[in-house]
Amino acid sequence: MLMNANSVMAPLSGEFVLSPAEARTLQMHPYCEWFPPLDLSVYEDLEDNIQSQGLLEPIVLFKGQVFDGRHRLKACLEREVAPRFQNLEELVPQCDPIDWILAKNQYRRHLNPTQMFAIVTLANAERLRVEAELRKQAGQQKGGRPKKNLNPKSGSSISRDVSEMHANSTAGKLALAAGCSRYQAEQILNILKHDPVLLKEIATGQKSLREARKEIRARRPPPDPVERFESCCKYLTRAMKAVALEHRNVFRKRLLIWLTKGD
Repeated sequence: MLMNANSVMAPLSGEFVLSPAEARTLQMHPYCEWFPPLDLSVYEDLEDNIQSQGLLEPIVLFKGQVFDGRHRLKACLEREVAPRFQNLEELVPQCDPIDWILAKNQYRRHLNPTQMFAIVTLANAERLRVEAELRKQAGQQKGGRPKKNLNPKSGSSISRDVSEMHANSTAGKLALAAGCSRYQAEQILNILKHDPVLLKEIATGQKSLREARKEIRARRPPPDPVERFESCCKYLTRAMKAVALEHRNVFRKRLLIWLTKGD
């Protein structure tokens, strides 16, 4: 039996127990995999604690998948301690699962600022996807195209308290939510745009932001010489117009000298 005489705790209201076979078939919810796995030493301490004290905090399921407590579940199965479960739908009725999992995990783990920011970005992208899907479903039910929500305080994808100066900036909202710079926010959003898998690797600590940016740059095709030349011409035209008339001849001479040195 999957029991430890010193570890068995009677299920509380709303809690339930699954057999070992049933517990092993549970799938991980994609949201819980935004967060990196525990370090080996921390996980071993968790195993020892569960074996000696029992499972103090039940594992949370959402839509039949493990939502919070994947390490606790693994430790229970490995140390033969009966795992107890709760459904998020019953634990916190009508809660936002994204807000809940961020509040539950974001600040209790040893995450560096880049990882935390990557997690917030993944959560924001998922929230936007869910909101878009709900609008689509609402439009299909009404038989028309749903109207856009023009209220910036309604259905916010990051926070209801974002300052006005960042109200129209996704990067600004993310920077405020994660406590990072706006420059980092723009870099993370660029990685999300090119390769969401890379962003998950940053969140879980498999790659640094620098390594991900380097990988993205390495994938880019070499620039077209003609396009670069035309871009330079446009830039020089704007620069020439910005120079006062009496200084344009000097500007041209210095530009020619610079171009000659380039040879």
